[in-house]
Amino acid sequence: SSSSGGGGGGGGRERRHSVEGCWLSLSRPRYENCLGRNAAGEFLYTLGRMSFDMFRPTNLVCSVRGIFNSIREIEDDWMGDGGGGPAYVPYSLRFDLKNGKKDGGFPKAAAGLRTYNLVVAFTVEPNQNQNGECTEKSDGTNKPDDNHDSTEGNEEYQYRPVRGVMTNYGYALPDPSTPNRLSIWFTGGTLEPDDATEEGVALTPPERASHLKAWRDIFDPASVPRRSAKECAWNLAARVLLGASVPDSMQEDGTLSYTLRRPIGGHGVAYVDCLYLDEDLRVLRGHRDQVYVCARVDGGKGSK
Repeated sequence: SSSSGGGGGGGGRERRHSVEGCWLSLSRPRYENCLGRNAAGEFLYTLGRMSFDMFRPTNLVCSVRGIFNSIREIEDDWMGDGGGGPAYVPYSLRFDLKNGKKDGGFPKAAAGLRTYNLVVAFTVEPNQNQNGECTEKSDGTNKPDDNHDSTEGNEEYQYRPVRGVMTNYGYALPDPSTPNRLSIWFTGGTLEPDDATEEGVALTPPERASHLKAWRDIFDPASVPRRSAKECAWNLAARVLLGASVPDSMQEDGTLSYTLRRPIGGHGVAYVDCLYLDEDLRVLRGHRDQVYVCARVDGGKGSK
């Protein structure tokens, strides 16, 4: 099996552990402009900061419940339906992926090609409208009033928390010149309602329908606030430079999605260095010198 040699300070250790698996971040979220913490101690950010203004309402205040990194090795013959290979690749990495065919297709996985998905579980904070304007109780918290557990009868404010999942779909390729380094790029993302309770129990059909209605009330593209001039400028830049298709419609299940047809990336451009890796713990350093500590949550696999 494929493994990454981030074995830590062990020098000549023979055992090597796999970087593949699902990892939970133990580090503070790295989004800009943190708004503090909620009563549960979760960090608060606007949806715009969390999604690089890809999803609206951009000023909506959200708490981050957890960030997961899913890495999976991509096998050969991945170009078919459900093959898992990248539809879009940074120009500088195309030579590393293609097998020399004149049509430029990538029918065979390059050595070490992996998915690199970031999954963010979040909650839309209660007592706010779509512009992120909150009503606070006398104790300074944003907890909903007992008599207002839904938006019914009040169109301006959301009185209950709404849970969601934001996924950034990406890929990773080993850097040929730097050991333990993965070059990464992202090709799109989705925003969807979380169909489970805070304890991880699946919602009943009536609960799911109620949750979906509350979700649509917040995120339906037909009703979200218009973008500011600054956001419009960023949107235009994303379309021109990244080939971004911004979400303008919502699927029946509440999912919104965007695609980056010209993703930024390349060896030495966007990457993570594996500083330490064992069966349960992983320490990465990003290209901006940010350090991420993660714990494995799926059992994983290792190889000698």
